[in-house]
Amino acid sequence: MTKLDQIKKSLMHLKYYKKFAYPLQVDYDFLILTLPLPVIPVPIEEEPQPLVPTFSVDLSMVLDDLIVYIPDHPVYKGDIHNQLTDKQKAKLQPLQVGSKAWKKHIRELKSKKESELLIKQHVSELREKAKLWNTSFDVINQRLVLAAQLTNLQDLRGEKALIEQKILMIPLTTNMNKKKVNKLKDKIRKLSPQIIKILSSLPSLKGTPYYITEEERALELRPNKRTVNTNRNLDPLLSPHPEKCVRISDSPEPRIVTSSTLSG
Repeated sequence: MTKLDQIKKSLMHLKYYKKFAYPLQVDYDFLILTLPLPVIPVPIEEEPQPLVPTFSVDLSMVLDDLIVYIPDHPVYKGDIHNQLTDKQKAKLQPLQVGSKAWKKHIRELKSKKESELLIKQHVSELREKAKLWNTSFDVINQRLVLAAQLTNLQDLRGEKALIEQKILMIPLTTNMNKKKVNKLKDKIRKLSPQIIKILSSLPSLKGTPYYITEEERALELRPNKRTVNTNRNLDPLLSPHPEKCVRISDSPEPRIVTSSTLSG
């Protein structure tokens, strides 16, 4: 080989900038012992600093049951949900602490906080009942109403049966006994509308419509969901690949049409 035939320029694809690429632990589902352990910083606990109120409030002018509901900022008339902007607040004067309007505003805040707390407690109780009944949170109310209606129906029918038993035990030999029987029959007539009302509402209570659980809703509404209309490889009927062809008709396994199950 002459000097003219020698290659002086290095080949670009033979240049290596890294001698060794360490594997990433996130790419493996088992612990790689050769990798250095990550340095975990120890959090430093800071002493809690007392909150400095932005404005002063004379608590001697406030009732004891309203003190815990006083916000850490001035309150304005009609701003029960704190929806006013800073520009709108700049045009208004804050309510004077201890005035009737201010106390009324704080009482409204108290009522709002208490109602929110009751709603949270009710939702928490329903979730616990849903676990106890082995059902979903979305239908636990319907199950509870159905159980209450069936219990009430059984109580009414039991009361009616006892009255009918008393009627059969009374001989119709005297006018006094006939009056007793008529009174008992009047009680049965009063119970009948209640029984009919419950029986008429049972079909709608027993027929549980299709519902979507919270997990299914999150899965269906995921932002990166792919559909058959935009991805042909999800439907074997539209796929050009032979390994994804439609199942033959004589196969023991039923063919699943993904165009109907994955669309939407």
